[in-house]
Amino acid sequence: MDWPTQLDEFESLIKQGRGAAVKKTLMKMSLGAVPRTHYGRLGNIATRAGYPQFTLKLFTREIKKSSFEAADLSVLERAEYAFALTHIGAFPEAQRILERLEPSAYSKVLLYETYALFNQWRYRDAIPQLEKFLELADDRYFHRVGRVNLCAALIFCHEHARALDILRELEREI
Repeated sequence: MDWPTQLDEFESLIKQGRGAAVKKTLMKMSLGAVPRTHYGRLGNIATRAGYPQFTLKLFTREIKKSSFEAADLSVLERAEYAFALTHIGAFPEAQRILERLEPSAYSKVLLYETYALFNQWRYRDAIPQLEKFLELADDRYFHRVGRVNLCAALIFCHEHARALDILRELEREI
């Protein structure tokens, strides 16, 4: 299998709102077939496609060799594991992992921290994290995701004028 091409196809399907098709394919996939070099990106895709269990199983294979702390996981991989934990409701564990990661090494750490905060109704705490994420994010798609999430937090915190300004910026980009 040409993994880079397959991952690009999965990414495209998710951006088109077709995550269910990605999940269906992943459900048939053998974890043993996934090259170690693609764990991080595939884990991100699986979680975004609504299949965080795949991501957790993928990384558990590495973690079982020693422990999470001793596992040879990159910042990206640790962040994606925490992202999957957030999706299954393990917010404290996800936060514990994420707070020890350096956002400058992988900016999505900040975005994933906000997801854990959102799920605990801590929108006010998420705003500075999202603002930092937006300063670091270099991917246009995820920058938009960050701005949409910032709008959600601002609206929840009754900062409507600021949210409206961001929404207008997003509208101009479409």
